[in-house]
Parts: sequence; structure tokens; C-alpha cells
Amino acid sequence: MGNVGKWRFFLDQESGIRGAFISSFQEEIVNHEAEAFYIKIDKDYTVDQKRKYVREAQKELESYAKVFPNLTKNQLKLKLLKDAIAESQ
Repeated sequence: MGNVGKWRFFLDQESGIRGAFISSFQEEIVNHEAEAFYIKIDKDYTVDQKRKYVREAQKELESYAKVFPNLTKNQLKLKLLKDAIAESQ
């Protein structure tokens, strides 16, 4: 894996993509070096709606940065993602 700590993939919810990921990264998945998140994007959003959601996400990331000032931007994004997953369960 070189100097990459972990592979993270954000995949469309399609069985073919899921199968390709699992077959290509089987060893990394078992070793907890690769993980996938299944996403669904509403392709009917307008450009303005997409921009609105990007602004909202940026504001949330900025709020996290104030609470966790020692984290890098990538660490903040990962924490935000993990917190969102935990809240949805």
C-alpha cells in the first residue's frame, strides 16, 4: 500500500460496483485497509440546489474545525463522516 494509510471509496449503490470493489480489494478489506461507503445522489438536483448543499457542508466542516482545532481538514472530514454514520444508526 505504500504510504497510504487506508483506502476509502464512495460507491454508487450498484451490485456490479460493489462486486468489483470486493474482488479487487479483498485482502485490504480483511486487513481493514480499505472500506467503502455506499452513497446515493439525487441526479435531479438543480445546480443551485447542489451549490446550496455544498455551502451547508462547508459550514458544518467549519463548525467542526472550531470544536476540533488540532485536526487537519481530512481528519475533520473523516470525523464528520463517522459522526453522521453513528447518528444514523
